Amino acid sequence: MRSLLRIALIWLAAASVLGGQRAAADSATGPLVGGPAPREANRPSFAEFVRSALREPQAGESAGLSDVAVLAPPRPAPRPGPQPDIRISALARGEDLADLLAAVPELSPPPGGESCRADWIDRCRFLPEDFAERLTRALADAGVALSAHDEPYFYVSSLGSDGRFLVSREAIFTGGAIEIANAVVSAELDVERQFSIVLSPAEQGFDPGETGAGVAVLAALRDASGIYLTIDTQRRCADRPRRAGLLLKVSEDYSSVLWVSPFGVSDTNAVLRDGRIYVVSGGSCESDYLFELDPASGAVTGRMRLPTAAGFLALEDDILILPLENSAVAYRFTGD
Repeated sequence: MRSLLRIALIWLAAASVLGGQRAAADSATGPLVGGPAPREANRPSFAEFVRSALREPQAGESAGLSDVAVLAPPRPAPRPGPQPDIRISALARGEDLADLLAAVPELSPPPGGESCRADWIDRCRFLPEDFAERLTRALADAGVALSAHDEPYFYVSSLGSDGRFLVSREAIFTGGAIEIANAVVSAELDVERQFSIVLSPAEQGFDPGETGAGVAVLAALRDASGIYLTIDTQRRCADRPRRAGLLLKVSEDYSSVLWVSPFGVSDTNAVLRDGRIYVVSGGSCESDYLFELDPASGAVTGRMRLPTAAGFLALEDDILILPLENSAVAYRFTGD
């Protein structure tokens, strides 16, 4: 409950700064990879994806979708211990995000980056308003009662400026393997890719620490070399040690896993700067750290202790902004 309250407070703080502004919808309509191509006749509609993702499997049947790529990551390494210091220094601190921005006039209000749950989509300031409305209607038409706030939840991430988004349906961990269903959609909700991610205690050593926890792709980031996916639950206090909080890099066509990070390095969005990727992990019942990773291999190359848990990361030039549980901080990168 404490972690959920933390996330809600961070959302509200960001909303007070950003007001009702939303990013304008991108008008790009090209395909995910390559030049223009017609819509394939065998691609499912978004409603078909949702209904398939929600369907309860029969005895002995896979819980996943049919005719989609199934990604099974290799077994992750344990959460990393001490690492080289990240070359970063504290710039300013505020009681909240608004206070921090007032203290550093050169900063612009970040568009957000926190995990976006579809049943709280009005808090997801980084989503174009028309896309948010279109997604809400489509989920309702497919039978998802968003106002009930019932699991399984759907999470939404922006894949960049080309107007594409990742929709991830959480899988409920009951002690065995889970399969997370995902769809890459256009701004018009045309389904362009489907893939699922399989994790299990036996194969990957995966355990969110609590039976009944929902696991999903909480955030996604795309660059020229692939897509980075944060996989975790929003529950941080656990009945037993957690082996979750993964950053997974997949190929641009979502057909293969390029690498998986160690456990316990990412529980919100990631940012890229100067050939390094930065993520945070922690929560009300775990130590809180900023991690630096090599985008080519997923190896951890740096670590820094944070005062409290971070809601998300935002990067502006050489300044990293972190809204925290009880404050907000800005750090400046000091060198390479």
